[in-house]
Amino acid sequence: MGDRWRNKVRLGKNVVEEVLGLGSLSDFEKEGLENLNTELKVSIEKGIKFAAEN
Repeated sequence: MGDRWRNKVRLGKNVVEEVLGLGSLSDFEKEGLENLNTELKVSIEKGIKFAAEN
């Protein structure tokens, strides 16, 4: 999966100036990205809750 989920960026002096996005995606890739975003949101919420409780 490595290369498939990298974003192209425009670099400036010492910083990323712009994230150029994923470009066009197939329906399969769009579905995978939606699932990934849902899973990531749940994981972030769990991490925040854990940090708050500990």
